[in-house]
Amino acid sequence: MTVHLFTGLDDPWSWALRVVRKAQREGRLLWVLVPGADVNRVLSRWCAADPQGFLGMAPPRASVSVRRRSRIHVFDADEPVDRVSPDAHLLHLAPQVHPLASSFDTVLDAVGLDATEVQAGRRRFRAYQAMGLEVRHRPTSP
Repeated sequence: MTVHLFTGLDDPWSWALRVVRKAQREGRLLWVLVPGADVNRVLSRWCAADPQGFLGMAPPRASVSVRRRSRIHVFDADEPVDRVSPDAHLLHLAPQVHPLASSFDTVLDAVGLDATEVQAGRRRFRAYQAMGLEVRHRPTSP
C-alpha cells in the first residue's frame, strides 16, 4: 500500500475536485475524507464548480442503497467508518490520519501552502510511516 503525499498545493480543494472527477471518469472507487466542519462547504463548492456537470457522490450519512450505486463516497472525518472496500482508494483531506488508512489500496493526501496545513502534513507523513506504509512525496509547484 502506498501513500502519495502531494505538497505545495495552492488550493487543495480544487486539486481534490480534479482527483474526484478523474476517479469518476475512470470508474474508480474513491473515498474522500473531509473534516466535518468543511463537508457542506466542500460539497457545495464542488457542485457549483460545474453546474452542468454531474458528480455522482454519496455524501456523508447516505443510505446503503445510495452508497452501493456510487463510486465516490464522501465521509466526515469526525465520524467513525467501520468497513473499507478492498479496492477503494482514499483521498485524504483531513488534518489527522484516519485509523483505517492502511486498509485502502492507495491513499492520496493533499497538503496546502498554509503553515498550519504544512505542519499537519508533516505529522501525517510521520503517522503514515509509523503505520508501516510507503510514503511517496509528490511536491507540486504553485
